[in-house]
Amino acid sequence: KKLSWGKMRTLQRCHLMTSEALQLLLQGKVEETALQLVLNLRAMYQCSLDGGSWTSAWLLTYLPDPLEKPRFGADAGLDPSQSFMPAFRVVCMGDTNGVDIAQGV
Repeated sequence: KKLSWGKMRTLQRCHLMTSEALQLLLQGKVEETALQLVLNLRAMYQCSLDGGSWTSAWLLTYLPDPLEKPRFGADAGLDPSQSFMPAFRVVCMGDTNGVDIAQGV
C-alpha cells in the first residue's frame, strides 16, 4: 500500500533509508546493513548541517532519490552521481557482480 506523505518529505526519505537497511538485513547481509546504516546517519547529519536540505545529503546514501522528478530528453541520461556507484560497490561492499576488475568499472 502506498503511503501519502503530504508535506512530510523528510520522513519519506528516512522511511526509504530504513527500509533499504531492513531489506539488506533480511537478506542476511549484515556488513552491508551496517554500512547502509552508517551512510544513513551521515546523510541525516549532513541534512541538519544544511538546514534541512537534502540536496547534497541524499547523495551520501547511494540510494535513488524518491522525490526526483522524471527527466526527459537530453537530461534522461545517466546521472553523474550514479556513475561511481559500481566502483563504490566493488570497493566498499566487495560486490563484483558483473564487474570485470581488470578492465575497471
